[in-house]
Amino acid sequence: MVRKKRSSMGKLADETARQVDQMLSDDELELIKNTSINWESLKPKITNSETYTSLINAVQQSTKKNEDLAQLRARIENLGKDALKAARTLITNIKP
Repeated sequence: MVRKKRSSMGKLADETARQVDQMLSDDELELIKNTSINWESLKPKITNSETYTSLINAVQQSTKKNEDLAQLRARIENLGKDALKAARTLITNIKP
């Protein structure tokens, strides 16, 4: 059987997943998921407001459904690199 080449989208998804794993540890995802966040006060720190809104929705949906960290990680991965950067900024601003 001939091995099928991965599409560029598959490679991009793998790269995004790798970046999420490197940039967002389980402890940081736990912090995002379980911290009461004043989303409005952090909004000026994120440059892409559409991505920020998507990140807010992903975190709130994950929390509402009581999803585990792997599911939250997958939600952020699906949003792409900008959401990853926004999550990193968010973590930096909510860490004690």
